[in-house]
Amino acid sequence: MKICYRDFLKIPNIISISRIVLMAPFIYFFSYSKFYETLIVMLIIILTDFFDGFLSRKLNMVTETGKVIDPLADKICLGVGLLYIFFKANINPVIVYVLIGRDLFILILGFLLSNKMGSVPSSNIWGKLTSFFLSILGVFAFLKVFYNTNFLSWCAFYLYFISFGFIVLSSISYFLRFIKIIKRWF
Repeated sequence: MKICYRDFLKIPNIISISRIVLMAPFIYFFSYSKFYETLIVMLIIILTDFFDGFLSRKLNMVTETGKVIDPLADKICLGVGLLYIFFKANINPVIVYVLIGRDLFILILGFLLSNKMGSVPSSNIWGKLTSFFLSILGVFAFLKVFYNTNFLSWCAFYLYFISFGFIVLSSISYFLRFIKIIKRWF
């Protein structure tokens, strides 16, 4: 795996880095219960998660650096964002701890694979769906902080378990992928 510092200046990677930077205003606005400001920053973070990958493929700017920055930004934004939202919404954060454990597992396996293969393995559909459902869960849990209705509570409740299911599926998927690659080496 070769990280090229020039790649940090490519548009998709700048977008990924901006996602991490946007966590500061997200936490600031949310700390002061500024609903609209927080919602706007949160939606920008979610949209940039889609656009960085889309642009990297569309502009033919897929790089090894981007394969590291994008999932790192996902992990920071989802982990920190969900923990903070769940704390304020009085939602059990166990799913975030499981997510962090899964992400550490993926990071370690990804590091091992990248050293052996010479490139960073990209995410798969299960990982992307996990991020999608966790983001939607985050939005509903955020809304629940300001508008604690039965509808939002039920949506957050069901999305919590759907997201947990996707965390499990993506963990199994990444583990099986790792096993398959290991078998090729031996």
